Amino acid sequence: PDPANIDKIVARLQPETDSIVGTQNENAYKPTDIIEVQYSLPFQIALAAHGFGNGYQAHRRIVDGELIDNKDLLEMVNKVEMVVDDELDTRNSSAVADMEIEFGDNSEHQFIEHSKGRAENPLTEEEFRAKIDDLTVPVLGEENAEQLAMALDSFSLQDSVSELMELTYI
Repeated sequence: PDPANIDKIVARLQPETDSIVGTQNENAYKPTDIIEVQYSLPFQIALAAHGFGNGYQAHRRIVDGELIDNKDLLEMVNKVEMVVDDELDTRNSSAVADMEIEFGDNSEHQFIEHSKGRAENPLTEEEFRAKIDDLTVPVLGEENAEQLAMALDSFSLQDSVSELMELTYI
């Protein structure tokens, strides 16, 4: 749904993740630095809902002041209710996502057994490449980031790490 039409998001958390990104995180609703942003479930939800994504560059934009006071993001952050759900720990899974999105007279429930990027739910090649590009292109430039990505793609345990690291030098 359009983020402007969302009335409330209920995010159910496993007790083990609550202390990291949830109700026990005192900065969850008002992070002030990049680490707090990365560990703020409400901000991560708001970023995703507004199409900014959850990559490093989106986090940088918050810390650099570009998005930290974004009215739409802050409104969305305050629409997120976090609820610790002990029953989520009874599943044979880790870092589950269980959310109810309420908008108007409708609601949408989403449950993901294994978070994206876990062995049970790996990134696609396109998602992996987008993540590498998000981290490297702004620092290394497109050409050097492309060389690093190609080297990482073909890297094996028999290869020299030193040669790989040389591609990261600016």
